[in-house]
Amino acid sequence: MKNIINRFICIIFFSIFMIMTASHNGFSQSSNSDDLDPFLILIETTPRGWISLTCKDGCRFVRISYNPRKNRPQGIDNTGMCSDIREMNISNGEFANYFFTITVKDEELYLEGLEGTSWSELTINCPEGNCFQYIDQNGLVVKAEQ
Repeated sequence: MKNIINRFICIIFFSIFMIMTASHNGFSQSSNSDDLDPFLILIETTPRGWISLTCKDGCRFVRISYNPRKNRPQGIDNTGMCSDIREMNISNGEFANYFFTITVKDEELYLEGLEGTSWSELTINCPEGNCFQYIDQNGLVVKAEQ
């Protein structure tokens, strides 16, 4: 009887371990950042609250600007603004394939990488509404030029 209980406990622990491992792997964007299409985007905000994205590499758009609604995510793909990941434009090699959302929360921009990024979340602090931040497929990028 004791042997059966010990086996049962071992099976339960093994099952929990397998579930935790499988769910962790399921949430990662990509196991290898070398598999991702490269892109580089400058994100800026103004004191009036507008968001501007300037593509430096990997996009079909050059520059887009919009007035965001607080706590409402805006999707971005290689063509610019996109309302849903299901509407994401897939490129055949000329441009990067990615989809992320930008949400304004108080004095921060919250980015959620949903496709084509090695990051799942990024937060950019925007004191007094002024931001200047480059991002790419791997996360925040430090650049000196403005």
